[in-house]
Amino acid sequence: MKSPPKFVDNSAYRAKQGDLEFWKSALKKIVKRHDLVQELPTISAGVGGTHPTFISDNCAIKLFGHIPRHKEKFFAECAAHLRLATDPKICAPRMLAKGHLFEDGSWPYIVTARIKGQDWLDADLTMPQRHTIAQQLGQQIQRIHALPVSDIAPVENWLQPNIVDAAEKSSLPPQLLPQINDFMSKLVLPDRVFVHGDLFSRHVFIHENKLSGIIDWGDAMVADRHLELAKLHLDVFNCDKALLATFLNAANWPMRPDFAKQANFARQAMGQALIRQAVGGPHDTFYQLPDLFPVENIKTLDELADLLFGI
Repeated sequence: MKSPPKFVDNSAYRAKQGDLEFWKSALKKIVKRHDLVQELPTISAGVGGTHPTFISDNCAIKLFGHIPRHKEKFFAECAAHLRLATDPKICAPRMLAKGHLFEDGSWPYIVTARIKGQDWLDADLTMPQRHTIAQQLGQQIQRIHALPVSDIAPVENWLQPNIVDAAEKSSLPPQLLPQINDFMSKLVLPDRVFVHGDLFSRHVFIHENKLSGIIDWGDAMVADRHLELAKLHLDVFNCDKALLATFLNAANWPMRPDFAKQANFARQAMGQALIRQAVGGPHDTFYQLPDLFPVENIKTLDELADLLFGI
């Protein structure tokens, strides 16, 4: 690959995103530059994700390009890894190298250590094992949320201008869309911390029935801590409130003094789930709702908040 790859549209980009042959010369360049040549024979394409990602026995290589604001995403993820490295007890992959494929600064990349095990989606966990992992996740998130927030991008950097428009593209029941602005206006002030921001099932890794790591820090940001629950509860936990309770207890999750009622926790979590939907990206935060609830019968966002997060 002698010149930066260009794609006519997103479909063309996605068609090549996981194509190992297409990216092989770029990967050879990276592993040679950082003396990782022994990794090349074992490299394979990663599953899912937004950016081309390739995995070897010991490392993962993520390339940033084409996607809008990809350079900002690269710098944000680098900053997140530098911050994570200040707490060695956080089980996140360590950044091994970073750089740019081409002299013009295009196609930056990050090389991180590989986390052992399988992701939550592929691991065959019993319910007691799920609770053990939920507890370990809670302990990890407590440490993550305690990290300093200076130099970390705020959620406003990635937020789409209209939360209602973003929700309209999701599986949120359409009858609830007109209520969003009023609902959001009544939330309490955000409790801003360092968050992973994308805790879904492919990003939680398990090895020997224990949490081995949390991967993909491209959405790490400064946001209300309840934003963390959107993907975690609606995807990883499959809306299982018992798992959510285990996680919250292990995280020593603060029930704030300005939560006059327990219901305010559910409202705040619901509001932050709407904000997570409005953070840039094609993913549907609420994709599971039609399979879990009779969504046509849900009349208010308060009712949905209680169904999802009321504990």
